Amino acid sequence: DDEIEYWDYTDINWVNTVEFGDNIDWNDFDWEMVWSDYNLGSIIDWNNIPWDEIIDLGILPDDLVDYVISILGQPFNWDSFLASQGCFDDDQVISIGLSIWTDVSGCSEALVYLNTMGLNCFDELNLPFVSADPITLSEVCCETCGGTNGGGDDILGCTDIEACNYNSEATINDGSCDYGVECFVSPCSVSTDPGVDGAYCVDDYCEGCCAFWYYPNGTLISNSCEEETGDDSIVGFWYDNDSNQYIEITEDVIGFYSFIDENGLVCWFYWSMEYTNIGNGLIEVVDPDEGAVEVQWNILDNGNLEILDPEGENILLTPITELPELNMCNEFSNNEGCEDFQGQWVYLFPDTEMEVIWMDIDESGVDYFFLADDLCVDYVYLSYDQIEGADTCTLFVDAYDFQFAFGELSLNSDGTLSFLNIPGFPEDWPNIWLSGEFDSEEFMLCSYGCTDPNACNYDPFANADDGTCGMIDDCGDCQIPYCYTMSNNSVEYTTEEACDLTTSIWIGNDCENNVYCLSSPENLYWNSGCVSIDENNLNTNIKNITNFLGQTINLNNNSGLRIYFLDNGEVVKKQLIK
Repeated sequence: DDEIEYWDYTDINWVNTVEFGDNIDWNDFDWEMVWSDYNLGSIIDWNNIPWDEIIDLGILPDDLVDYVISILGQPFNWDSFLASQGCFDDDQVISIGLSIWTDVSGCSEALVYLNTMGLNCFDELNLPFVSADPITLSEVCCETCGGTNGGGDDILGCTDIEACNYNSEATINDGSCDYGVECFVSPCSVSTDPGVDGAYCVDDYCEGCCAFWYYPNGTLISNSCEEETGDDSIVGFWYDNDSNQYIEITEDVIGFYSFIDENGLVCWFYWSMEYTNIGNGLIEVVDPDEGAVEVQWNILDNGNLEILDPEGENILLTPITELPELNMCNEFSNNEGCEDFQGQWVYLFPDTEMEVIWMDIDESGVDYFFLADDLCVDYVYLSYDQIEGADTCTLFVDAYDFQFAFGELSLNSDGTLSFLNIPGFPEDWPNIWLSGEFDSEEFMLCSYGCTDPNACNYDPFANADDGTCGMIDDCGDCQIPYCYTMSNNSVEYTTEEACDLTTSIWIGNDCENNVYCLSSPENLYWNSGCVSIDENNLNTNIKNITNFLGQTINLNNNSGLRIYFLDNGEVVKKQLIK
């Protein structure tokens, strides 16, 4: 009957270990949550905690718990733990190092980016802004790449037990973990119950969204991936992970559900094409530009649909049992309902009496005006719709041949109007509108263009500058800002606002603050009219031809921007139009 003395985390002699900046104290950590799960009372020597080193390295309680989890079943000592914490992620360095190719913002995004290219933490990379010699991601991002673990006997692999390729012998996670396909419904929920008393089902995602049925003793009854489905067929529902598209295929129509997320417009839109099943794994679709095109398909052993498009690219589609609930783009509304909202409304700049947005709602729709930066007024037409019995009115804007929700109106008891979910509206601004009265014919509507009289493409009718003013180069040619897309070597003369800066580069006229500008060496059109490539070819042989990014291209390539390196040392640029 000896009294047993129990010892837990409350008996530890905690010290002031506030982590710099975040005010996180070890004593305030939720130890009760993890104490019993990992037997922390017996595997760690709490009487000899090296507080000085822990504070110097800025180690958090989470770091200790993560380390304990990583060595479960192995002896713990404070020296090994401290050695495992002697590294950190330099997010700024890796972001700069990869800035030429991508816009990753830190080590975690860098690892995901490399994995999509078939690389991992330990492949050598050419990062000129980081190192003159090839360097691995693990040297800059040791935390993300699994740390050093204090020794040279480490084994690289997937250390996540939830992954399909979990390696029980791996000591360092190399970023290769594969979690299988994404199932949008539970395989068990749509599989056939074998009708056996006590049978149970387990969802599996590594084998391709399968349902495994077992007898009560654990013996396998059936695997839905191995069930016979008859002749292979493309009819059904599929998901394209690379393009984030759902695809519904019937006997003669291929329907696509594509996602749009641009400028605050978020929804799915549907489009389709008819096809004819030729047989022997071939279908014929009608392309609007190319005409009838034969496409080859094949059902793989894992159930995925493999399509070989006419350009030679393999497209893999994952089978799904049904379409998930999608927020579809609206069909065009007919301005129905919303009678209580009709009239004129104005919005005042916060804490002032200055009107900056105007809205006129009548039976034909909504005229929406807002003050632009140049003190002219921009105009957008909106339509509306109201669900029967609802006390709110939804406004829509037309874009991409579809309608997108622009916001929701509701009337307040004091006669004001609330306007919620306006795309791009400042979050800290109030959403209250007042009943007003205005004459839109008195507004000076914005006319965008080049407003600089000294520019070579000056537009005398423009009253709002759109950043497209051109510059005369040394050859006397008017060079105009443009949007350059690297992936297909294409040029589009548009505004910077319309240029997708995630995939393209804006070549503008601000050469004081931007590396990529009209007169910079990066713009290969600058002074391109001074030398005729045909004249040079008469007297000089071509040594090498590259594209805009310096990649060697074939002489027979007859479109795009080409750079000629000649035997006499000259470099000549030429734009070929296909």
